Amino acid sequence: QKTEFTEQIKPSNVAEYVNDNVEKTEGVYTFTKDTTIKSSRYNGAIYGNENPVTVNAVGKTLNIEAKQTGSGFLTGIYHYGTGFNGSAAAGAMNIQAGTLNLNVQGKGRTFGIYNMGNGLLHIKGQTNINISGGTDDGDEVTGIETISTGTTVLEGLTIRQEKSTEDHRAIRNKGLKSKLYVNMDEVGTLGTNKVDIQGNVLTDGFEAMTNLALTTADSKIHGTLRVNDGALNLWLMNGASWYNEHYGKHTGLYASKLTRLTGGSDAAHAGNVYMREDKDLTVKNYAGHTNFFFEHAASNPTALKGGDVKIEKAAAGSHATMITEHTGVTPSNVTDVLKALAKKLWYMDSTDSHNLSGTVKVLEGLTASSAQIANGLGYIDFDENHRGFYRATAPVYHDQTKEN
Repeated sequence: QKTEFTEQIKPSNVAEYVNDNVEKTEGVYTFTKDTTIKSSRYNGAIYGNENPVTVNAVGKTLNIEAKQTGSGFLTGIYHYGTGFNGSAAAGAMNIQAGTLNLNVQGKGRTFGIYNMGNGLLHIKGQTNINISGGTDDGDEVTGIETISTGTTVLEGLTIRQEKSTEDHRAIRNKGLKSKLYVNMDEVGTLGTNKVDIQGNVLTDGFEAMTNLALTTADSKIHGTLRVNDGALNLWLMNGASWYNEHYGKHTGLYASKLTRLTGGSDAAHAGNVYMREDKDLTVKNYAGHTNFFFEHAASNPTALKGGDVKIEKAAAGSHATMITEHTGVTPSNVTDVLKALAKKLWYMDSTDSHNLSGTVKVLEGLTASSAQIANGLGYIDFDENHRGFYRATAPVYHDQTKEN
């Protein structure tokens, strides 16, 4: 079997693959060697329609080299399904590889993976997307783009892209009831694959749903996560990190907003959020344990950088830890720093619920494993406006009565 192809993979017989015994059954492609597919097509090196297409490269590396020298539309994988009507099950696209590398270099509108129809696109294995494009500010460049009613499922995922305008994103889900799952399956079982995303994530479609699961210590995402319409859910646990700031040339464009944030099962398995964006982070539903880190200038450690964390609803037993590091913190101002940290947390349901508790910490560094400085620990209670305030001891609640 040869190791380089130029024809498009699609549900029908393709001579280049048939002649090389890759496509022995119509629409089913089996690669027995590490392979590269080169393409400059708007509808992908791999194309799906109303008929199923299967790509098997189990234990192998499948490279898609998509390059556009002109200004035309470019995609790496393009799944049309049956368009916007018909049976979603009719045109399933299933890809399995040890590693799937998509190197997509466009000049204009460019997408790495484009699920534009109503079908299923399921990729098993590690997917790595390296994407560039967009010579004009208005050119859309997205690692994964979904626009209709289809379902997209991936296991491990890496997305790399250049910092550019707000039209460049890691993921955009703007479909009608479209669903996107990363490192989790359709029934909600979390995976243990590495997820490493550079770029912003947007969900903006009627009943669209995006689920991102970062479950390993080497998983991270660098960008804003924002839902305008639909749902955007993040699982962040076991030391995984989210660097919450706009990934692009211009900062401060958008505030992150999540439908659901689920942290670790306990403090030892918490996820980490680095609050680098000046705008507030809003979480509609929260559960688990999460560390929120804030930087500050050494000359004024009570002036914490980054927006506030505003939690609307919380599951029972939820906890948030607000953290800064020790530079500029002295025995005379450490309490004021703890007070400033407590004010960074809001719990909008605090009048009726005590499901969320909080602590404040000053550590030797901005990592969860850093040592705590002397007297660098406090607790969070909430005032009548639902904003956090510092307590030296943990608040105790009895029948809606707060006691220190």
